Amino acid sequence: MNDTSQSAGGLAPFRQRTFAVLWAATVIGNIGTFMASLASAWLVTGLSPSPAALGLVQAAGTLPVFMLSIPAGVMSDIFDRRRFLIAIQFLLALISLMLMLLSFGGLLSIASLIALTFAGGIGTALTGPVWQAVVPELVPIRDLRNAVALNSLGINIARSIGPAAGGLLLASAGAGLTYAADVLSYLFVIAALVWWNRPPSSADALSEHFAGAFRAGIRYARAGRELHIVLLRSPATWSRRARHCSTRSSR
Repeated sequence: MNDTSQSAGGLAPFRQRTFAVLWAATVIGNIGTFMASLASAWLVTGLSPSPAALGLVQAAGTLPVFMLSIPAGVMSDIFDRRRFLIAIQFLLALISLMLMLLSFGGLLSIASLIALTFAGGIGTALTGPVWQAVVPELVPIRDLRNAVALNSLGINIARSIGPAAGGLLLASAGAGLTYAADVLSYLFVIAALVWWNRPPSSADALSEHFAGAFRAGIRYARAGRELHIVLLRSPATWSRRARHCSTRSSR
């Protein structure tokens, strides 16, 4: 039996226990993140009647992804990925814990909500490339495409479950417990990363320092024709999807 027949089926990566455990943990973590995002959006409407306040909170969570995408990719190659992920997950859990305590104490303000959301956005921006980079370490190369597809599926599952679960918990128990659920979800992710026994041979010890690796990334982004094609096509793809969704919703 050849490698192709052995890897038949989109669920083949789940045969690798480490991938399955980390996949499940990240789904739980993303569910908690969507729950917390819903709680923040709900809280800001009560803290300020201005639509701009909600926009600032949303921007605070997404702007770091735009600002730090290349530096985050550099860090994913320079630092030990497992330890880096554990450190950032602890940071994100601490941010959610602060939101929980401020919410329980009635001390949240627009300024503190924006600041903590921005800090959480930085953590999310830093971990995104690292999660993508560890996938080839978890599955054989023949299952890599299916593993990437399953990761995308996991995000969509979390996007479907998180807001719904967050809304139910928010309505029944309040924002504080919704943030507490997010803290608990990070503990699942941290436990899975601590459990992962990453082989020493997989360590990414590059001789390049951050500045040199950053310059190399900029050069690649400027010279990579295939990357330019993807970036140019992405807005058109999202525009078509938006028009399709708008057409379906108007029927």
